[in-house]
Amino acid sequence: NTASGRGDIAAMIGANRAFHLALVDAARMPRLSRLVSSLWDATDVYRSVYYGSAPNRERVDHEHAAIMAAIRSRDVAAVIVELDAHREHAVAELAALMG
Repeated sequence: NTASGRGDIAAMIGANRAFHLALVDAARMPRLSRLVSSLWDATDVYRSVYYGSAPNRERVDHEHAAIMAAIRSRDVAAVIVELDAHREHAVAELAALMG
């Protein structure tokens, strides 16, 4: 039972934050990590709206898996493609939800 499958929005928001901040922290740039963390906190309210939709929760699970697969294969171009697609899907869906 994943947070996504259970519809546990709070747990999913926490897991999503940990996932993305781990990617930023891997750069070993503390100032960047603090900046991204601060921006993340300022936009958390939008994530609860986004994760209110089961299809969005499922999409995030798949997109995170694709990002991790690209990272594990050390395919930088694929990581960029997957991260860009992940961000674009979220922005488009939030724009539609907030119309």
